[in-house]
Amino acid sequence: MWRESVLEFICHVLKAGLIAPLPGQEGYEKKSVEEIRELLRYGDAERRLDAELVWCAIYFAGTENLSELLRGLKLDCWEALNIGLSFPLGQALAELKVVRP
Repeated sequence: MWRESVLEFICHVLKAGLIAPLPGQEGYEKKSVEEIRELLRYGDAERRLDAELVWCAIYFAGTENLSELLRGLKLDCWEALNIGLSFPLGQALAELKVVRP
């Protein structure tokens, strides 16, 4: 159950352009959001990787869009980890349809 919730969050953040798969030998950075969803749900038959291994093999990184968003909200520093919840960030994520308002 947790996996499906995390998968949905990953897909929403990918669609919003806030994260992207890192380049690697698997070529996942060239895949669409729906292809990433299928890989994480069912595995990579082409490479004979089950879903568990795909979860271990795929890495994501923040994009420039994410950096700009955090910079604009002054959340791009280590001190931001100690300020608690950011309602402006939640609002921005809701506007990007990453989370529900």
